[in-house]
Amino acid sequence: MLPFRAAIFDMDGTLTQSTHIWDGVTDRYIEQLGHPLPEHYYQRIQGRTYEQAMAWLIALYGLNKTPGQMVFEQYQMIRNRYCAVPLKPGVLPFLQYLKGEGIPCAVATLADPRVAKEVLGAHGLLPYFAAVVSAVELDDKPKSDPAVFLEAATRLQTPAGDCAVFEDSLLAVETAKGAGFRTAAIADGKNAAQWDRLCALADWALHDYRELIPAAE
Repeated sequence: MLPFRAAIFDMDGTLTQSTHIWDGVTDRYIEQLGHPLPEHYYQRIQGRTYEQAMAWLIALYGLNKTPGQMVFEQYQMIRNRYCAVPLKPGVLPFLQYLKGEGIPCAVATLADPRVAKEVLGAHGLLPYFAAVVSAVELDDKPKSDPAVFLEAATRLQTPAGDCAVFEDSLLAVETAKGAGFRTAAIADGKNAAQWDRLCALADWALHDYRELIPAAE
C-alpha cells in the first residue's frame, strides 16, 4: 500500500513529455505581432508564470491584448503537436492503479485551464482526476508559492501531509516539500542537470511510474 491518501500531478514534464513544446513559440508569436523578442528575454522572465511573462511583454510593447489571450493564441500555434505528445513512462498504468486503490488524484499546473483540460482529454486522462487546478485561477501564482498544491489538496479533501505531489521541477518539489507534502521527482530531459538534487530532496525519484506499483499488483 502506498504511503499517501491522495496524489497531485503537474502536467508538462510530469504526465506528458511536453516540456519542449513551447520552445521558440513566443519568439515566433512576438515576431508575428511585429516586435522582436527582447534581448535576454528568457533570463528576464525566470521565476514568472507564462501569463506574467506575457503581461511584461504587453507593458513593454503597449500591446492591446490580455495575458490570457496571448497564451491561448500561442497554444493555438502548437495545439496539434501538444495534444499528441507522448505520456511519461507508466503514467496510465499508475493512474489505473491509483483509481483501483481508491486514491483520488488532481492536476496542479501553471497551464491555462482550457489548455490543460484539452491536452489531458486528448490523452484520455481526464476521468482519472477529480480536479484540475490551474495557477491562472489563483492570481497566477508561480510554483515558488504552494497555493496551487494547497488548493488541489483542498479539492481532494486531504491534508497536505497525506498527499503526494509528482513534479519534474526542482523549484516545485522544494515548494511542495516545504508545504508539508510527500514528493516524487519525475525524470525529464530538462531536469537532467538537477537530477541529483531532486533525488536527494524528493521522497521518490522515478523514471517510470510503474516503479511505485507494488510488485504483488
